[in-house]
Amino acid sequence: KKIGNAIDEPELHPHSFRKAGATQRKNAGMSLEDISFFLNHLSTDVTKLYVKEDTNKRGSMFRNIKI
Repeated sequence: KKIGNAIDEPELHPHSFRKAGATQRKNAGMSLEDISFFLNHLSTDVTKLYVKEDTNKRGSMFRNIKI
């Protein structure tokens, strides 16, 4: 929190980096199970709370579907 306050980001904390890393790994194609192992989580349910879904990726996926 000291660093967050120093750079005018008071909400910044160590788990911010864990969550960002988990999201980056998921967006790079790593499986949820592997991310869970990497973060030392006992369950992927916990890991799902860490990973933010890339809504842009989902949108482009649906746009590319030809019916």
